[in-house]
Amino acid sequence: MRYLLEQILFVRLQKFVNQNEKTITLLHERKRVSALFGTGFFLPLYAVLNITAFLLFANDKRKAKNNAWRTPENLLLLVAAIGPFGAYGSMLIFRHKTRKLKFYLVPVFLIIHIVVIVYLFR
Repeated sequence: MRYLLEQILFVRLQKFVNQNEKTITLLHERKRVSALFGTGFFLPLYAVLNITAFLLFANDKRKAKNNAWRTPENLLLLVAAIGPFGAYGSMLIFRHKTRKLKFYLVPVFLIIHIVVIVYLFR
């Protein structure tokens, strides 16, 4: 009888711990997301990065028209990986780097950012 009671108590304790672990994990994830987005630090920084990407692509298009020294493509791709909304918007507006095969990565970066944002705000 004692063994049976110990087993029942153990199973109940284990269920209680598992439920609390899930609750703690959920609270921890919410605090993590809140720390990134709730402080008002991340969104302005993200906007600045996308505006910078937009302006860098626009500046490269201007340099291309004037036959001036151009921005390296690897730098443009790096900036596009960090701020894909601005980079893709600039590519569409100025029709810049739309035919180059490696710049097909910019929409991929955009999709990755959208998936991450949706996952974080879910």
